[in-house]
Amino acid sequence: MKLLLIIAIVFCIERIAHHEKKLLDYRSSFIASLPRNVRYLFPASLCGAFCKRLFDIVFSLVVLVTIFPLIFLIVAPMIKLGSKGPVFFIQKRLGLYGKLFNCYKFRTMYVNSGTRPAQPNDCRVTKLGKFLRKTHLDEFPQFFNVLIGDMSVVGPRPFQPRIYQEFPDYEKSLLRLVVRPGLTVLAQLNVPRTKNRAQYLKQDFYYIRKMSCWLDLKIIFWTLRLRDNSF
Repeated sequence: MKLLLIIAIVFCIERIAHHEKKLLDYRSSFIASLPRNVRYLFPASLCGAFCKRLFDIVFSLVVLVTIFPLIFLIVAPMIKLGSKGPVFFIQKRLGLYGKLFNCYKFRTMYVNSGTRPAQPNDCRVTKLGKFLRKTHLDEFPQFFNVLIGDMSVVGPRPFQPRIYQEFPDYEKSLLRLVVRPGLTVLAQLNVPRTKNRAQYLKQDFYYIRKMSCWLDLKIIFWTLRLRDNSF
């Protein structure tokens, strides 16, 4: 039994390493597809990518097995009682190398509220939704995105394709896509995205250049202190 477990673990590790290597091999091709004036080769290593992905899998599994069931049992009935509609809100976001994926959240708005991003004191947000957004509990379903590889625990926040058009330099903003989007990152903690998009972009690039497991752990700690400027 122990031998089978060891073989299974080794196989999983080998598959993760192989998949991350394929993604890194495509990285240069993606950057080369961008206009020459915005190309920038961010440092990356297979060891770093492997460790980050392994951490994402372990961390998301722990959250989904221990914390998420309790949150779901409390939040899901309250969402259904508070307003008509599904428990989860699913929206297409741009992920690694520009691939669209389904991003999951607890629903915080009334149904048919349009696609315009929420603003402070937005009347489309339900009473429960305001609490979920303030505490970021609405983003807990995104740990499923982390587990399956669409997202990372730490990385540039995933946006809808049209949001990229709002950045001062659209083509340069696409460089955010050389890493997996994440649940939290420096820019989200420090810069109001809707007020200073250029600075927001600068912070994202800083994270991508300096990305490390130690930096990720620090960002997770800062996030738990609820230092956030989502609006």
